[in-house]
Amino acid sequence: MAAFAVMQSPVSAPSVAGASCSLRGSAPVTPEVGSNSSVSSTVGVAAFSAAAAASVLRADRKRRSARTQTVLVKSRGGDAVETVAPTTTEINYYKLDEIDAPKIVESMKSALKAMKGKILASGSAQDKLSAALCDEEVMSALVSISRLPVFSNEFGIAFKDDLDLLHALKQIKYFWNLPQSQISILMSQLAKQLEGP
Repeated sequence: MAAFAVMQSPVSAPSVAGASCSLRGSAPVTPEVGSNSSVSSTVGVAAFSAAAAASVLRADRKRRSARTQTVLVKSRGGDAVETVAPTTTEINYYKLDEIDAPKIVESMKSALKAMKGKILASGSAQDKLSAALCDEEVMSALVSISRLPVFSNEFGIAFKDDLDLLHALKQIKYFWNLPQSQISILMSQLAKQLEGP
């Protein structure tokens, strides 16, 4: 309560003369010991803040220690007390597919072949790209890539021999959010990696 009372005391502003003297290079004016100045109230507020922070830390430590459970195990040899940390539950929201590198490469190759036929057709560039992206094999390949854990260690190990292909596949996973021009660039990079220049 005393710390609260210190906070309630009026805070006096520093005098203009003291501030101007310190700017001119003179020695600063020091407050008298025992006077009720802004320094003493600042110290009181700092002490109150430190006490509040310490109590928050103690509460956090208590909460952390409460997470472990003590279990009494009874057996023929006697009773034993074990400390058990709670287990965590992994929730698999996305139900990602399994990584099968040859299958991934084959689906992308078939998608590129299907796109090649659509791109070589006559018409505007936007119509060609639209037709290519609406092809069943292309859609299937893009969706199957989007369902893979491309940032997992297993995926990295599966494509460790061709890092450019790995880079392109990681980007294609998010084709839903990419502009059409970026998808076109990524598909051309895939074609270079899978079929050569």
